[in-house]
Amino acid sequence: MVENKKENVIIYSIIGTLFVVFVVLFLWSSFNLYQRETKRTLCYVNQYPYRLPEGVIKPKHYDITLEPHHSDNQTFTGAVTIKLQVLKSTTCILINAEELTLLASTTMNKVNHTIYSVNGKIDGIEFINDKTKNALSLKSLDLSLMETYKMIRINLYEPITPLEDDYLLTIKYMGPLRNDMRGFYLSKKPDGSIVLSTQFESEEARAAFPSFDEPAMKATFQLTMITPLKNDKTRVLSNTDEIERKTLSDGRVKVKFAVTPVMSTYLVAFIIGEYDYIEKSSNNIRHRIYTPVGKDYLGKDALDVSIKTLNYFAEFFGVNYPISKLDHIAIPDFESGAMENWGLITYRETYLYFDNQTASQLEKENGLEVVSHEVSHQFTGNIITCAYWTNLFLNEGWATFLETFGLEKTYPEWNRGLKKLTNSLIYAMDTDSVPSSSPIIRKYENTVSKSQIDALFDSITYDKGGAVIRMFYHYMGEATFQQWMKDYFATYKYSVADATQFLDKLPIAGLKEKFSTWLYQAGLPVINVKKESDGSLTLTQKRFFLFANETNIKEYSTNSWWIPLTYVTSVGGEVKTVEFSDKSPSLTLKEVPLKFNYHKQGFYRINYPTEMWQSLISQINQFSIEDRFDLLNDIYSLATSTVENVKPSLMFEMLLALETDSTMVMWDAIATILIRLQRLLAKESVAPAFGRMVRDLIQTNYDQYGWDLKENESEETKQLRSIVLSLACRFDYEPCVEEAMNRFDKVVSNSSIVISEVIPPELRSIVYRTVVAKGGEKGYNQILKKFKEETDAIERSKLQTALTFSRDISLLQNTLELTLTPLVKTQDAVFVIRDVARNAPYGTDIAWNFVRSNLKEIINKCGISSVGNRLVPGVGSLFTSTYQKEDLINFFTPYLNQISNKYYTNTLEAIDQNAKLLEKHLSEITQYLNAKYPLTI
Repeated sequence: MVENKKENVIIYSIIGTLFVVFVVLFLWSSFNLYQRETKRTLCYVNQYPYRLPEGVIKPKHYDITLEPHHSDNQTFTGAVTIKLQVLKSTTCILINAEELTLLASTTMNKVNHTIYSVNGKIDGIEFINDKTKNALSLKSLDLSLMETYKMIRINLYEPITPLEDDYLLTIKYMGPLRNDMRGFYLSKKPDGSIVLSTQFESEEARAAFPSFDEPAMKATFQLTMITPLKNDKTRVLSNTDEIERKTLSDGRVKVKFAVTPVMSTYLVAFIIGEYDYIEKSSNNIRHRIYTPVGKDYLGKDALDVSIKTLNYFAEFFGVNYPISKLDHIAIPDFESGAMENWGLITYRETYLYFDNQTASQLEKENGLEVVSHEVSHQFTGNIITCAYWTNLFLNEGWATFLETFGLEKTYPEWNRGLKKLTNSLIYAMDTDSVPSSSPIIRKYENTVSKSQIDALFDSITYDKGGAVIRMFYHYMGEATFQQWMKDYFATYKYSVADATQFLDKLPIAGLKEKFSTWLYQAGLPVINVKKESDGSLTLTQKRFFLFANETNIKEYSTNSWWIPLTYVTSVGGEVKTVEFSDKSPSLTLKEVPLKFNYHKQGFYRINYPTEMWQSLISQINQFSIEDRFDLLNDIYSLATSTVENVKPSLMFEMLLALETDSTMVMWDAIATILIRLQRLLAKESVAPAFGRMVRDLIQTNYDQYGWDLKENESEETKQLRSIVLSLACRFDYEPCVEEAMNRFDKVVSNSSIVISEVIPPELRSIVYRTVVAKGGEKGYNQILKKFKEETDAIERSKLQTALTFSRDISLLQNTLELTLTPLVKTQDAVFVIRDVARNAPYGTDIAWNFVRSNLKEIINKCGISSVGNRLVPGVGSLFTSTYQKEDLINFFTPYLNQISNKYYTNTLEAIDQNAKLLEKHLSEITQYLNAKYPLTI
């Protein structure tokens, strides 16, 4: 019995041991199988599905071959081979593609947006080891992500791992030649000839070739283009010089270009079209302006600016421009102003081509400042690129500062720094004065879709970014500022950077934290000045709002900035600086300044006590132009704020005190204010009294400068005359209207008269607009006829804008309907509708009704992006009632998932601001103007 028990124990022990061994072996086998399967299915994705996974695959070089077929079906075929470095083991490759048809989609079966390989192969896709040339087995091609996330996924059977060897991914595909001015698109010149061109910023390179289409994923590129040539004027262009050309058996040419520097996908460009050119070399760089055929003289001004600014920026940053040429070319239809493609900058025609018979000096300067902007980008943006679009300020804020800075250094006689106050700074401050404003550096999680990225290209990024840099430039001094830039470029050239890396290079201890107060919070400060009983001043700061409700005000009540506060104690006195800490609630000054914010170098406003405002108004004409501008801009913004409590009468008193001012910049600022107020008050009973005030205000300068140019007259005087006459005719000053009509009649009645002798370029817009506004149907049709016949871009633009100035509803309706015809370019249609809406009180309602009746047609012509980013705010921000706001909300609600939420929100805010402003200030404005400018019989 005992022996049997022992035997049973032994048997059970053996069975137990075997069971444990079995379990261990099973678990070990399962674990290994799991590891193998995990490796086989290891596919990294970004937590934000619109983004590519980070740190997995790095593109190093692209070979791109394209064949456009614009004469048949308006498509193109392409093949791209990308050299890749694997950084992390993966079994899939995620790559951007938009509206592309991969070869496999036309030759292989598709199951639920997925194409499965046959024997490890997928038609038109090859993935090989660059060293061994061995092909890797492909598992499937997933196309389900293309429509929503603009990417495709190539799945592999086995993982690729980090090796010394690179891989080559080849994809063959075809795509549409688009017509929405994005991606690889087609446009037409007035003579009907076709131009094929590109616009890839921010995310449209993926619509021309599969790519890792994010700014940080830099690589080199080499393009080969196969295309027919219409004639010997047909140019085939890309970022770099052509290095090889072959004529194929069918007559087409195969053009190969040199390898680019390391750069982001959005900077790739290629163009095919008929052009002449003018060129000149400097410092071994060939500068070339491509012009309309037979009109190479139109590029002379831009050529000079290209050479001077490129040389200046190279010296300023201490880095060489890395391409052998710099081309500039205008595209017939172009959505933005210009695009900084490395070595091949593209433009609207009005910013590049200048004819002395049609373009005024100011129009030239404004366009050439765009050239300077794009040339500066060849360094800030191209050599060093923002790490992601949330840091777009490092590209665009810098270029906005540098566009003017470069011209100040190379063309100081133009005084572009002064003009920057009215053409950039005021827009930045206005945009930043509402609750929905954004910081210069945006939050990553709020910028992960196409519409959100598009919304970054705004006045905050550009104008505020440039203004903040300008403020710190003046605080640091040029020598220290330049050393900062040279250190920054030495560290990050041919790479990417973010705001932290940018600020880390600041050469002054503690300045990084101070600078940061301007980058990471929205808004700008207003400094309130209080005079104490002992004569000292107490300064406090808070966020400034043109409009905000109580909730907004409370939410942002703790905002504060480090402010380099400048002041003078007498006109022309010593400029002093005191630091207003973001950590101190107030600042006390024993010394009493006369005026703060010297030359408006700071991005802040000052609200003085009433008695100080009155003193400043009495001395306004003793200050410098910059300080007069600062005082006027601040009093206007404070007096029209729905939050601050400055009386509008002070604003009007300052305007009247400036009646005898004889500077172009001040009258440009005055005109901006008067036109804004006109639109706001157009439907109110006080409108006639406001008109009388304006006519009284311009009387002195109108009488002094008149219409006739004087011998040896300065450019400043010509530009001043243009502004004064424009206001006089706009506000129906009868001598101005009569003279404009007479001059136009003189030109149209005698074909032998040279128009520039009767109506010089700087006065032409005034005449055309007056003829349309006051000439009835006859005047309108005369301008329309000239518009249809005109080919010069600048002259055509003047005529086109004039057609929006009619005061006849049926004629305005005709102008709106023209936007849906080929007569109005795609690039201009939205702006024409906007300009009709601005023609208050005649055009706002009719423009809105046109949008509601024709939105689908407008979208088909201009694209949903232009509608959301330009049309919605362009028309809606002119509304002044809650009823109109509700109407806009109801109409655009079905489109909210397609348009920019930022611009939509800004528009609703603008309507609230207009309505609240009238509610708060209309009574006082009416009382003041009616008393001061009563109707006389």
